[in-house]
Amino acid sequence: MISLKTNLLFSILLVVCGCAAQKSNSITADPISGVSVDSKENNYAHVIREQGYKRYLAGEFTRAINHFEAYLVLDPKGEDQWIKYLLYYCYMAVGEYERALTLAKDLVHEKPYDFLSYQQIGLAQLWLGKLGDAIKNFQRSLEFESHLPQALFYQGLAYGQARQFDKQEAVFKDAENEYAQVLKSNPADFKSNYEMANLYLYWNKEVEKVPALISAAKGSLTSRLADEDVLREESVYLNFHIPLLEGIYLYRTEKYQKSLHLLLAALVNAPTGTVADLSELYYYMGANYLALEDPVRARSFLEKANRLDPRGMYAEVTRKMLRGISPKKSE
Repeated sequence: MISLKTNLLFSILLVVCGCAAQKSNSITADPISGVSVDSKENNYAHVIREQGYKRYLAGEFTRAINHFEAYLVLDPKGEDQWIKYLLYYCYMAVGEYERALTLAKDLVHEKPYDFLSYQQIGLAQLWLGKLGDAIKNFQRSLEFESHLPQALFYQGLAYGQARQFDKQEAVFKDAENEYAQVLKSNPADFKSNYEMANLYLYWNKEVEKVPALISAAKGSLTSRLADEDVLREESVYLNFHIPLLEGIYLYRTEKYQKSLHLLLAALVNAPTGTVADLSELYYYMGANYLALEDPVRARSFLEKANRLDPRGMYAEVTRKMLRGISPKKSE
């Protein structure tokens, strides 16, 4: 499954990195709050926003939420247009789907001609099980010429959850074609390589193409400018999201022990507070142990996946696997 972390345009993250990298010349610490404060301007809102960016880029989503919410209280009409988008993502990452939906609806009200706002509404509705509404909002996003191919992927997930598999197949093919068009003109594009690999793995088709896509995604990351904030963002991908993807690939190709090694490496580096991505990792850990005929460990990880994200994209198959593990086998 496409990591929720890719829900925002990667170019947006570069803008964010640029904003977060703007340092004040004179920083001191407030003796009461401990928050760094620009001693010249005493601009709490600016500093809190900057710290929120850093938390977000480091994958510390719960702490990023605190900073972003505080910033919006201090400066509700601030000029930083991306704060609400990042706050939405943080809500999704930690499983606060209702709050994410409320915020996404506010963004649509503020920016009715922005494709991303409709995609965000659809994504929150998808995780809340509001499948019909999710499909409609993904379609609204797709009506914009500037829409993202991932909107097709998410719409395909919604069709799958609604058991409309013919429509899921058609939408996944459309997503594949759109990613291919991007990569034709820009073979090194990180988002398209990374997301197309996710598409093939979830779809369980063209799996043999996945290693090249992952390799291209890695190359794109490591070739970027080595400033501190960009490296922080890269480390979350390189240490968690890509090893997770590689572990899924190894599972799909029946290399279960190797898959476990990579998934364990990703688990150690999991962003704090993440729900959907960690639940996905637990699911594949359990699936690997089941394939290796270790029902005790399989049940342990599958139960973790089910508890963590009971409405997620793997929830139904996780519960089906758990029902198939008899109590005697897992004792």
